[in-house]
Amino acid sequence: MLIKKQFSILLLVVSFLLPVCSGGPCAYSKEKLVYADDYNINIFYAVKRQALTKDYEIFIASNGEVTVFNKDYYSGPRFSPKTIVKSGTLSLSKLKELKELILSINIFRFNDEYISSTNPLGYRGDELRITINGKTKKILLSASSFPVEIGQLLRVIDDIKTEINNS
Repeated sequence: MLIKKQFSILLLVVSFLLPVCSGGPCAYSKEKLVYADDYNINIFYAVKRQALTKDYEIFIASNGEVTVFNKDYYSGPRFSPKTIVKSGTLSLSKLKELKELILSINIFRFNDEYISSTNPLGYRGDELRITINGKTKKILLSASSFPVEIGQLLRVIDDIKTEINNS
């Protein structure tokens, strides 16, 4: 009987010491804040427009290093274009904005393909690959219509490519 009373008193004391958390973060709990900088995000985008001056591939590493592979069909042999490589580094603020954009649009919710049905010769179009903390999403694009969020991301990637090529 004495042990039961001691146990009841112990439970009562512990219940007063534990914080009450109903529906939200607890004032006493330690929460780890997660920022865009905490994510390891790598981006690869290949533009295959079958135009002589528009094709390129770009790789943006999680640390901000950017490599652009520009295809030059005019200076190489007839069927194998010359590749001009440019590289640079994104500023911390641009890298943070890019990561925040990718996280805000939730890239994994989109379809794997946006390919038009009237696609001649099986042309597959552009390829976008985004890896977030080891998980990769690959999207093939050849249709003229795809979600606005992907268009925003592609515009930012193209701006980065232009900035690296002009530096």
